[in-house]
Amino acid sequence: MRNLAIFLLSGVVFAQTNAPAPVAGMQNFIHSVANLEKSVAFYRDVFGLEMNGELRPPNANPTVLGLVNAAGAKFRAVTFKIPGAAFGLELTEFTGIDRKPAQPNHWDPGAADLALRVRDVDAAFAALKKAGAPIISLPGAPVKIGPPTGKIRSVFTRDPDGYILEVIQADPIAADAPAGMVITATMGLTVGDTEKTLAFYRDILGMDIKAGTAFGGNKAILDMVGASSGQVKQSAGMIPGSTARIEFYEFKDISRTPFRLRIPDPGSPALSLRVSDVDGLLKRVKAAGMKVITSGGEPVNLGMSRNVFVEDPNGVAVELIQRAN
Repeated sequence: MRNLAIFLLSGVVFAQTNAPAPVAGMQNFIHSVANLEKSVAFYRDVFGLEMNGELRPPNANPTVLGLVNAAGAKFRAVTFKIPGAAFGLELTEFTGIDRKPAQPNHWDPGAADLALRVRDVDAAFAALKKAGAPIISLPGAPVKIGPPTGKIRSVFTRDPDGYILEVIQADPIAADAPAGMVITATMGLTVGDTEKTLAFYRDILGMDIKAGTAFGGNKAILDMVGASSGQVKQSAGMIPGSTARIEFYEFKDISRTPFRLRIPDPGSPALSLRVSDVDGLLKRVKAAGMKVITSGGEPVNLGMSRNVFVEDPNGVAVELIQRAN
């Protein structure tokens, strides 16, 4: 649905403005995993993504564990570069505490997805099949979407923790696109109520988001996301201070189950955002009645930054990071 689906589903257009916003940029799209080695191998071998640094042993830094409200755990993380994207993919692993993995449907409020735009969807699909990745799309293969003359083909799949991935190819490929399989990425969140969600991301965080106004039931789109029925409304915008695109989907006429996990639970999604004033923004979040995840309810000092996790209206964890001057 990425980049094209606004036209396909709701006719929404949006524009980024230069108005100051509490959010200053995007850092990472995050999700927790059950086994970091297994997940690293998946993203490396299937998509050719490069990891920043190397795998390190777990640690039990109490400040970091307080940040994510996971006292008693051990923690480690890696970040992958995503070619052409304004954010990285961060995989986190928590051990030493009880974890409850879960997998959402794409239409469940609180579900997140990473859309990887690829040079060749057939090659990517072959790599997914070789890796044994489950295919969500109803035909069991890439779906053609868009106008009859279009060349957009997309398939929905899952990574080893059931995290939803969209793999999409749209022709033509830009001449200056990265040379590897993945040429850029966008991110999406499924919401329970569009207006409540935008009250958080647009009105509190200051994102420039155009709200979708109409639901649509395009069969190709529903087949692509694995839905046999239903309608979807899409909103979209850009993360201030970056070229990172975020999309929000609200479904109706289909059974939806809210998807809410703790940060340590495998499959749990999170966004990591850079902000200009973490204390002032946190006051606005609290005043709006939003949940603060971080132990103690206040930002923690990690040396190079002050960070706090809050929860959006759909249960998705959002990290607010103010870098040290």
